[in-house]
Amino acid sequence: MSKIEFPEDNRNLYTEPIEMVHAIILRMIKIISLVSEKYDLPFWLEYGTMLGAVRHKGFIPWDIEADIGMMRPDFEQMKKVIQKELPDDIFFQDENTDPHYTQGHLIEAKFRDKYSNYRGFKDKHPNVKWHNGIQVDIFVYDQYVLDGELCFINSYELNLTKANSYYLPNEIAQLRECDFEDGKFFIPLGYEEYLKRNYNNYMELPPLKERQIEQVDPMNPCNHKEILYWR
Repeated sequence: MSKIEFPEDNRNLYTEPIEMVHAIILRMIKIISLVSEKYDLPFWLEYGTMLGAVRHKGFIPWDIEADIGMMRPDFEQMKKVIQKELPDDIFFQDENTDPHYTQGHLIEAKFRDKYSNYRGFKDKHPNVKWHNGIQVDIFVYDQYVLDGELCFINSYELNLTKANSYYLPNEIAQLRECDFEDGKFFIPLGYEEYLKRNYNNYMELPPLKERQIEQVDPMNPCNHKEILYWR
């Protein structure tokens, strides 16, 4: 298989930190998409990233991370190939690649930008040692029977929220393309019912007090062995 050509990192072309953050994340999603296409390992935009695609045709303006979903077999196959495919500035984080990462029972893996860090998170959690670069979370879906009904659910929902968020088989059986910033990525065909369950009136903006942007440093890395310094 041929080597993938990745988009350039152009964070330095922006002046506002949130614009830099969004440029970093968008590039990461594009890279994930290229690897996904090469190995036929589909993923979809998840949670607030899916909501942003539907409501804003891109990022929720105050969002500082992204979420994607994958089915278990595709995720397990991706783990076998991802580290040899990623560019040097993106770190695939799970309990095997980062011994300090303790969230694997909830969010099984993340893609991390090596040049940046979530400064606000570090200030609140100074003892955390895992890689803290700008992230794309991977939510992995398994089949369960809940209240007598077949559904697909991830570990985060199963362990933390008591299964408040899930997909019915017909909602996740197919994916459709959706505009997101200057690209197109997949969301489940049954996105409307899913978003209603998660956000009720999902097209309505939240109160201003909930639109806060947390502190992120897009140009300086965290304190971890898998980091790079901006050239």
